[in-house]
Amino acid sequence: MIFSLHNSIVLLLGLGDSLSVPLVLAAIAVLTGIGLILYGVQHSLIAFALLRMRPTDGFSISDDGDRVCIQGSVTAIDEPLPTPFTDEEAVVVAYEVSERRQQGKQRTWQTISEGSAGVPFAVETGGVAVRVDPHQARFSLKQRFETDIPSGKTPPERIQRFIATNDDVDQQNSRFSLGPLSLPTGRPQRFTQKHIKPGETVTVIGEPTPYPGADVGQAKAQIEGGSPFIVSDAPIRRTALREFGLSLVPLMIGLLLLAIVWVGGGGIALRSVLGF
Repeated sequence: MIFSLHNSIVLLLGLGDSLSVPLVLAAIAVLTGIGLILYGVQHSLIAFALLRMRPTDGFSISDDGDRVCIQGSVTAIDEPLPTPFTDEEAVVVAYEVSERRQQGKQRTWQTISEGSAGVPFAVETGGVAVRVDPHQARFSLKQRFETDIPSGKTPPERIQRFIATNDDVDQQNSRFSLGPLSLPTGRPQRFTQKHIKPGETVTVIGEPTPYPGADVGQAKAQIEGGSPFIVSDAPIRRTALREFGLSLVPLMIGLLLLAIVWVGGGGIALRSVLGF
C-alpha cells in the first residue's frame, strides 16, 4: 500500500468537528511515523540487495535490463565539471552550504543551499569501457572538503566566486565599527563538498540499456537508470552500509512517534474513529 501523507493530513483536517484536535494531531503523528518507517525500510531493502550483488566486468555486461554492479576507474567523456569550492575537475559533484543560526537558546547549522550534478563518464572494467550517464543517479559520496568561514571574515577567492553566482548564499564578512571597536555582524558559514574525479575508482549500480553509439573497446550497453541507480565512491559493501545508515534514523523516529501515540491512547481512539 502506498501512503500519501499530504493527502491523508488534508483529509483529516477536512473532517472538521467530527475529530478532536488531539485526535487529529495523533493521526498526523501516526501518518508521519508510517511514512518515515517506509522510507527507512526502503533503504534497508536496497542495502540487503546490494550485499547480494557482485561486480560485473565489461565483457559480461549485457543490455537485457537486469540490475548490475560495475566497479572500475573513471574516464571523463564530456567536459568535466569544476568543483565549486576547490576548483578541481570532477565527473560527479555535490555541495552544501550551511549557516550558524540561533534557534531559541541553541545555535545550530542550517542548510541554506545544496546541489549536485554529474556528466557522462566511462568506467574501465575488465578492459572494456562502460558508459554511465549519472543525471538520474543518486550519489553516495564521502565528504572530500569542508571549511568554516567565521562571521566577519572574507572567504577564499573560489568561494567568493561561488557566492557571487548563488542567490541563496550571501557573503557574511560585514562588520560594525565604532571607533576602535570592530564587531562581526554576519553569520558563520560552512562549505562542504563531495566529488569523484577522473582516474578515481567508482561503483555504479543500475540497469544497462543498449548503447548503439559504442566504439571499439566500449561495451554495447550503458547505464543511465535503474531502481536503484547509485553512483558511489566506495566499494559495494561500504555502499550498502551507507544505505543501512540512511535507514536507521527514519526508522527510529517513526517507531518513536507510533510508540508515543500508542502510549498516549491515540491508537485506541484512531481505531475507533477511523476504523484502523
